[in-house]
Amino acid sequence: MNTAEDRRRMLGDMPVGQLLMRFSVPAIIGMIVNALYNVVDRIFLGMVSGQAIGAVYITFPIILVIMALSMLVGIGATTLISIRLGEDKHRDAERILGNAFIIMLVMSLVITLVILLFANPLLRVFGATPSLLPLAALYMRIVCLALPLQMVSFCLNSVIRAEGNPTLAMVTMMVGTLVNVVLDYLFIVQLGWGVAGAAWATVAGMAVSGLWILFYFLTGRSLLKLRAGYFRLDLALVRRIMALGIPSFGMQLANSLVITVINYELKIYGGDNALAAMGIIHSVSTLCFFPLFGINQGVQPIIGFNFGARQLHRVREALFKAIGAGTFFALASFILIMVFTDDIVRVFASNPETLAAIGDYTREGLRINILFLPILGLGIVGGTYFQATGRAAIATFLSLTRQLIILVPCVVIFARLWGVTGVWMGYPASDLASTLLVAYFLFRYRHELRGQPRQ
Repeated sequence: MNTAEDRRRMLGDMPVGQLLMRFSVPAIIGMIVNALYNVVDRIFLGMVSGQAIGAVYITFPIILVIMALSMLVGIGATTLISIRLGEDKHRDAERILGNAFIIMLVMSLVITLVILLFANPLLRVFGATPSLLPLAALYMRIVCLALPLQMVSFCLNSVIRAEGNPTLAMVTMMVGTLVNVVLDYLFIVQLGWGVAGAAWATVAGMAVSGLWILFYFLTGRSLLKLRAGYFRLDLALVRRIMALGIPSFGMQLANSLVITVINYELKIYGGDNALAAMGIIHSVSTLCFFPLFGINQGVQPIIGFNFGARQLHRVREALFKAIGAGTFFALASFILIMVFTDDIVRVFASNPETLAAIGDYTREGLRINILFLPILGLGIVGGTYFQATGRAAIATFLSLTRQLIILVPCVVIFARLWGVTGVWMGYPASDLASTLLVAYFLFRYRHELRGQPRQ
């Protein structure tokens, strides 16, 4: 039995609940591990000062822009590689890999140079205050030293998934995170390097992950090989890679824009302390949302395959079980945060001076930020139905409503009414409105989910 036949039988015949677990669990673990990079940094930095947390958080919009550029090439190349492998065109897939590798390497070197030369003006654009700027620039200049390895490894890690080895891709991220955690403790707590220590720990984690992946590809263990003969750029191929990566690129840029707007509002109405509080809130909320994104990644191929096979009863079952799982995670996270808000704040702000400076902002922000978290099992997971069934326009609209179209106006308007509290309130308002939109579109397609003709 060939691999394609195995995959067809698995997606078409395996019990949906078992299939959802098989696809979602590695994705969830990978997402959470990825989130821990920022969480661990901020926990240890909280032992130093609230200003240290704020300085690292203010670099996040730039990190998102870098991630957007990584996705432009990495996701585009991986999509094209998956198609070529499905067509049994192995050499073409390796040519795509070689082109993507060179694009990413050149792009990462250019970005590194730009950050080293222009870190200060870039950080001012993204909302850095004068007091946070020196520490933020120090952090950014150190971290960018690992960007070539980090961006190349992002591309190659996506290819590992395309080869059908999601577990190895997950382990790769876990190795980098473990190195980061250990060195954060050593550099920040034991050696007292502060923000610079967090940056060097991040560099080491990125470097280990990148070298691990390069070793995998260069030692002949991978299905696809990096061949020097395919490092010559094919402009038609480059355009195709970029075209397929543009949707993911656009979404990440939107995220960067949103965080930049929020940073400006927090800078105006709350200053450094509000920005530091947002650094903690962002870390905690990311841990809440990433399991939902992992479920999205897991359920998409299940819905897509069975939709194409017209097994609509399996599509419906997969969608509602995924929404149920997402609701469970969201509700559990909501309860834990509401019950243990003070304890969570103290984990990040363990220094008494830090706690006194940012504790009130963080407690208020956490509780308001997650007010409608329990309904996001529907709001985030439900929207993936439209992406998985090829309704790209609806899927993109629904995603942008929550992350950009509704959130930004709410934050700007509410901030002028209620200051920092208004910034926090923009999030639940956006969550509620976007979830209602997802419910509306699912209701419009209810006949399709039931296997009935549209009326």
